[in-house]
Amino acid sequence: MSYPQEFYFKELGGEANANALKAATLRYGSRFFAFNSNGWAKTWDKVEPKDFVKANATLYVRVTFPGWVHHPNQDVPGNDLGNVGVNTVPGIIQKINERENPFDAEAFNNNGWIKSRLGEVVEYHVGFLPAYYVRGDEAEEAGKSRKLY
Repeated sequence: MSYPQEFYFKELGGEANANALKAATLRYGSRFFAFNSNGWAKTWDKVEPKDFVKANATLYVRVTFPGWVHHPNQDVPGNDLGNVGVNTVPGIIQKINERENPFDAEAFNNNGWIKSRLGEVVEYHVGFLPAYYVRGDEAEEAGKSRKLY
């Protein structure tokens, strides 16, 4: 199924409606990864920071997704199964789920690299919202579960 790159919640524009926008975008499921205070929800698969323009709006980015635990400003180098060619969490999760065996991917980073297993965690500050995600059950075992949004 194909979705538009943006969806407009006209009645919810404005900074005061951030919680209402959050609720509205979550009702539509995982396809929205961000929204701004003007009422636009984003479904982009790939984000290029150079494409951002100064606007009179605040961008809110979703960081929690069912089954995955977010670890900001960190990465786990190595153990790569490959790069899926997108860099937004919904897009990466979709690509993982399209794999013949989606559960061979234990983790991924926001640069689109999916991982077969965890390695040493390192500080990482490159790219758009640098972070890695671990399957929820793996993170709980390691004591790294963290809810941010």
